[in-house]
Amino acid sequence: MKFQVGRFTCEVLVDDDGKLLVKWLPEPPKYLNKAERDQYQTGVAEFLEELERKLDKNRSNLPRLNGSGCS
Repeated sequence: MKFQVGRFTCEVLVDDDGKLLVKWLPEPPKYLNKAERDQYQTGVAEFLEELERKLDKNRSNLPRLNGSGCS
């Protein structure tokens, strides 16, 4: 997911180990003012909410085990 933080573009991804990766374009900022920090926090929160919705959706498609006939 990409979003603007001041003059920067921030991209948040999840790697193969489930860790968040943050990429900044054109380069990582040296400092974010309060408004930019708020933009960053809002963007990451939206990314995490979207990720949680996707995971919940995928979980609901999994077959449920009721314990009968399994050994």
